[in-house]
Amino acid sequence: MDEENFLNPRFINLETGDPHAPDRVKYPRFSPLGEGYPHALEEQFERILTKIDNAWGTDSIDEVFTELIIDKRGGRQGFPNDALNDIFRLKEFHHSQKILAVEHKTQAISQLVALGIPMTNEAFMATINHGDQKMLDLFLKAGFAFTHLRGEQDASPLMVALKKGYTVCASMLLMAGDYPNFKDRLGLTPLLISCGKPTKGYRMISEQLIIRGAHTNVTDPMGNSPLLLALSSGLLDLAKLLIRHDAKTDLINKAGDNAATLLLDHCDPSDPDYQEVSQALLAKN
Repeated sequence: MDEENFLNPRFINLETGDPHAPDRVKYPRFSPLGEGYPHALEEQFERILTKIDNAWGTDSIDEVFTELIIDKRGGRQGFPNDALNDIFRLKEFHHSQKILAVEHKTQAISQLVALGIPMTNEAFMATINHGDQKMLDLFLKAGFAFTHLRGEQDASPLMVALKKGYTVCASMLLMAGDYPNFKDRLGLTPLLISCGKPTKGYRMISEQLIIRGAHTNVTDPMGNSPLLLALSSGLLDLAKLLIRHDAKTDLINKAGDNAATLLLDHCDPSDPDYQEVSQALLAKN
């Protein structure tokens, strides 16, 4: 991986992991910071880190940083030094990425032209259908507008990538602004597609969707919620995250299963997360 792609958070490989980036960080957008990853902000003020992540690259990001750094109303308790340093580092990182984005856009457009790839909706969707990460990165760097596009069953580009198993492309699309709660004609959402699949790529994209505000209580045509899907595949770490993000624990699918029965039937009691999930189910029910 060359330096340019390493600086681009869309190039984080969720299947194998980038050897230069921290393993399984919650916010892969900030992985290029390496040891400067905002651990303190994540541990102490994750709501704020999520707000920064969601506003990244939008018109509102400068206002977000200003509100965090400058107390306009007065009397607000300041951030601890480590968290404040994370905020300043993220602000500088965003500024550098904004400058790079202008350069990357010109270069990406030139590369697409040189390759004879038209910047059309058909060419973009073909790129996703083939899981071509490098070509998708060029389209995204070139500023191609894609969130209005639809594939089979009216699936969004993000959902098309997930259905085909291209979790790296899905992560790239999510970080580029694709909507995490879009529903296709089958009633599926990105989280319903990714939850319950045990591979590392699907598990990590599920975490990213949850952090970015994916609805945790939607159900598929069989009545399965993301929590039920996670438990049916024994994914206790994902189930724990869903419960922390207000997933309902009393839903029953069309087969008559609920979270408690799926926990007993499909999950390993020796898993470190088993007791915590079990206690959370008892407390909520």
